[in-house]
Amino acid sequence: MSKLRDQFEALFGEPEGDIETPEEGDLRGYVVFTRLKPTHPWRYAGWLRAADDDEAVYYAREHYGRDQKVDDVLAIHESWVGGTDVPWPPRDDDAGEPRPFMVFTQARAGDMYVSADDVEAPGTAAALEAARTRHAAEDPAPNAIWVADRARVLFRDENDPLWREFDQTYRLARGYTATVKRKWEQFRDADSLEAYRKEDLEKEF
Repeated sequence: MSKLRDQFEALFGEPEGDIETPEEGDLRGYVVFTRLKPTHPWRYAGWLRAADDDEAVYYAREHYGRDQKVDDVLAIHESWVGGTDVPWPPRDDDAGEPRPFMVFTQARAGDMYVSADDVEAPGTAAALEAARTRHAAEDPAPNAIWVADRARVLFRDENDPLWREFDQTYRLARGYTATVKRKWEQFRDADSLEAYRKEDLEKEF
């Protein structure tokens, strides 16, 4: 018998039959965007699964905020994203006063989604239509568009750190190269190092 079942029985008594769990589990999907500088657009970074919004922002900050040095990171629950492409049909929420929706466009199939100007709309479907109309005149027109109610976008608290305070450049390709070069130069001068590098390349490639 599993520890989980033992704990369940201690709290609720012995269950009848198997303990059922939902097929989707306890975690929910979020799409993550990062921004390199305050003046730069938001760019699609990837996905994550989390138990709630707070955990999603934390994971987005820990993972995507430290893969490279970024200015900021945001997460959006997948149910609040409406798109022209599968799997996100617009939500049926076109009611009430117009409100701002963030717009993300994909120039060509396979390209990253990048933030564009916001649109004002009473709901997701109307926002998607407004975004399509606005960007239809572009040449070429975007391959796909996503929209998300700005009030539902999970932004990082400005007091939460992104990049660790100590040196993180070893995590990056350029940092690794620089670190290795400095170590070699402790034992060889620059000319000897360059000669060794060329010889090594000729042997291996």
